[in-house]
Amino acid sequence: MSSSNQAPSEATVPFLADSRQPAQLSRSLTWKQFEFSPQTLLIPVTFATTLAAGIPSTTFIELIRQAVCRLWNESHGEPAILTAGGPTPPPSHAEVLDDIKRRFREETFTRESIELCDAPEIAQFYAIVLAILGATEGIMSIAGCGIFSRISSHYGRKPAFLIVLIPAIISSCMIAWSQHVPDWLTGWVFLAGTLFGVFSGPLGYLVDMYILDGCASEDRTAALSKIAGWTGLGACVSLALGGSITTKTGNPVIVFYMATAIYATTLIYVVYFLPESFSEKKRSALSHMRSKASIDGLSATTCLAPLHIFEPLKMLIPTRRMDGTRNWRLTWCAAHTFLFGVANSYALSAWLVLATSKYHFTPADTGLLLTVVTLSSTIFLMVIVPLLLRFLRPYYCREIVCSFLAEEETTNCEELESEPSDDLHIHLTVASCIIRAVSFLILAASTTNRALLFSGICIGISSVHGPTIRSLVAGSVDPLKQGDALAAIEMVTKAGSFLSPIVMGSILTATIGTAPLFVFYVHLVVVLISSTLLFLVKDEDRYQKTHEA
Repeated sequence: MSSSNQAPSEATVPFLADSRQPAQLSRSLTWKQFEFSPQTLLIPVTFATTLAAGIPSTTFIELIRQAVCRLWNESHGEPAILTAGGPTPPPSHAEVLDDIKRRFREETFTRESIELCDAPEIAQFYAIVLAILGATEGIMSIAGCGIFSRISSHYGRKPAFLIVLIPAIISSCMIAWSQHVPDWLTGWVFLAGTLFGVFSGPLGYLVDMYILDGCASEDRTAALSKIAGWTGLGACVSLALGGSITTKTGNPVIVFYMATAIYATTLIYVVYFLPESFSEKKRSALSHMRSKASIDGLSATTCLAPLHIFEPLKMLIPTRRMDGTRNWRLTWCAAHTFLFGVANSYALSAWLVLATSKYHFTPADTGLLLTVVTLSSTIFLMVIVPLLLRFLRPYYCREIVCSFLAEEETTNCEELESEPSDDLHIHLTVASCIIRAVSFLILAASTTNRALLFSGICIGISSVHGPTIRSLVAGSVDPLKQGDALAAIEMVTKAGSFLSPIVMGSILTATIGTAPLFVFYVHLVVVLISSTLLFLVKDEDRYQKTHEA
């Protein structure tokens, strides 16, 4: 009778199983307490990438100038020390090479090295290089949104983040490495690293797309505002750290090593901790939706079919409603962002030109304004906007009648539902545009620190424009197509920003001597025109979910 070797009876098995359940349940609940939402897990990515991009920014500008100077010297045959007075023949070839090496490597930020690159020929070459880099960045930003929209819709958001972070790491490494290679190779390695950095431009677009994937319609504006606030906080910290690190250490390479380490850590974090927000099920549904649309045939967009980079722009073509009329909602949003980009992107640069050339503001004055704008924007987006939305939402609710087919009935049933109206976002967006335009006009006419502080705070408050216009765009389309719609708006915005220095810069150049404030009046008029287009956006044109019992 070896009863001890027998299996437990059926009566005892459930008891044993039940006795284990409280411990397992306790461990499960403890683990759940430490779980975070995908939007929360995205915060370190946003903050770290902004920090990594901003830390070397001030040093990067000086290194560009010196790289251009080195390329000029080495591309014009016999090396010569160029000064503001013109080329001076060197005493000997070896002595000049040693002198250039000493000035660029050992005294990078001294007055001696600055005078070396003050020749008019080098200044002109420097301006050309900056223009080329700016144009390249603008074009790549436009194309990048289309490229990463396609990548993220086919493979997910996480692979898109990794593809953006890898060029950023390569860029920081190459810029740092350019300071250790032979002199004849330094400028080319530096410029190659600069071009790699252009590919990390769509990172902000990916962050917004990731937020939209996991937010309900009533929460997305607050979520977009908070993540934009974390971006501003990263910019504040990076601007404070970057210049001081380079100044105290005297080594321009350290900040790029720091950026590389931050980017690499962020890449590891994305791989192991950031969840995928656009699941395989959603990607399959979107692919099926696109296949059906291509089979149905859109004759108005067949010409764009070979250019997959610009495929998101098809979202801007007005769609037909059930009654045969066209829905222009997304088109009006795109027209607004384009005009706003043309007017606004150059506004801060125009003020810097006016402040330094006409008012003779010091770097401390301009730095004060930039700091106030960044801090006020960060605080307003992270704290004030979510509270403001929560307070105003009850005043903007509307009741809609939803029709659905009951399961066991053959007749349609109707019920009333309450949802927030888009008028809330429209009014906030228009108010932010007006505040921004008037603030820049006051800023351009002000010469005191008190006026600078007031204008800077108002400009920071107007930063609510970004989250609200993106929320309007996201509410215009099917949730599966929000990435494409956001990509289309970003591409149009980048196009406006690309044209802004050409249009607004030309106006400033032509009028700065006689009417220096004229460009800011033009800025005000264009912003007001772009704002009026938002009043054409209607609630009934937003995306409507299919209601089922």
